[in-house]
Amino acid sequence: MPRGLVLLLAAAAFVAGCTPMSEVSPKQSAAEHELFVGVTEDALKLEPDSALPVARELGVATFRITVPWEPGARTLPPDVVAQLDAMMTARASERVVVALYGQADSAPLDETARDDYCAYAADLVERYPAIKDLVVWNEPNKSYFWQPQFDELGASAAPAAYVELLAHCWDVLHDLRPKVNLIAPATAPKGNDLPDARSNISHSPGKFIREMGLAYRRSGRDEPLFDTVGHHAYGANSAEPPATDHRGSTIAEGDYADLMAALSEAFTGTAQAVPGACVEERCTFIWYLEMGFQTTVIPEKLPVYTGEENVETIPPEEQSAQFERAVGLAYCQPFVRGFFNFLMWDEASLEGWQSGAFWADRTPKPSYEGLKGVIADATAGRIDCSTVEGAPAS
Repeated sequence: MPRGLVLLLAAAAFVAGCTPMSEVSPKQSAAEHELFVGVTEDALKLEPDSALPVARELGVATFRITVPWEPGARTLPPDVVAQLDAMMTARASERVVVALYGQADSAPLDETARDDYCAYAADLVERYPAIKDLVVWNEPNKSYFWQPQFDELGASAAPAAYVELLAHCWDVLHDLRPKVNLIAPATAPKGNDLPDARSNISHSPGKFIREMGLAYRRSGRDEPLFDTVGHHAYGANSAEPPATDHRGSTIAEGDYADLMAALSEAFTGTAQAVPGACVEERCTFIWYLEMGFQTTVIPEKLPVYTGEENVETIPPEEQSAQFERAVGLAYCQPFVRGFFNFLMWDEASLEGWQSGAFWADRTPKPSYEGLKGVIADATAGRIDCSTVEGAPAS
């Protein structure tokens, strides 16, 4: 029996053994397939009049944008308000998901900082009632975004600190707006679990989630921490098949069973629901907040790019096939409901990301029509899971 199926069955058994089936909502039936495809793209915030028509033509109705936070800030600064005002005026029915975070060395580690951050988040959702989805921080399992990851003795520190932030924001924001959707932990797919690593001191996502569960249980908290599971599902490189099973500390899209197992071990039996097992009518689903396949820049487009490429890329003609595989797999995985491509337009710096549907000069890539078709198929529910590589057996 394939390892992924073994882990998936183990996770399901763990859930079934700890959670009464009466608490499993019909809306969480594993046989259902429902997926929206969005983009992680700040262009909606920075230039909405240009970005929105392009996104609509592509078939995208959900954006994930970033909003910065600085220590001590409790209300949005004027420049951010001006950007968000323009964005909300330009949008129609598009869904806006906000990832709210600051610098790694300004992670909210004490009561005052947590209170400031959550007040800032409250200011955002109070100013903009149409914004209902908030990602609490970004990749807190990496020292690039959250420090410290470990304490001076090498013991895990970031997961427990992050749980404290989630708990405070849950209370503040759900008191303000009970239907707000808090998304966490927005974990990176890789981590080394080495407090003395020379670089990239980090937690693997499975370890981070399990440590979150331990901290949550120790706290004795009887309220949830989040509403939706957020995870970044990149593979090892853009050429790797999305269904790849990594058999290690990485949790990419093909490691769905590992993600489910970590969530089940961390939270089953607590007030925090896990995918497939609702608690007191609270259910949770999984959103892949970032995914993308970087393309090689064709010679005639090189003048609009700068620098040198620093990762393995794929020919632009292959991007739509990779995107089709990834969206199809997400569509067929139980309890996955959101998939965000990282970027709509390429970044001009080759040290950045070239995973958009458009070149940096805003012209469509050869993959554009394929991407548009896959988005339409997912939205309309036309994907046949029997043909999707790596799809769990129904």
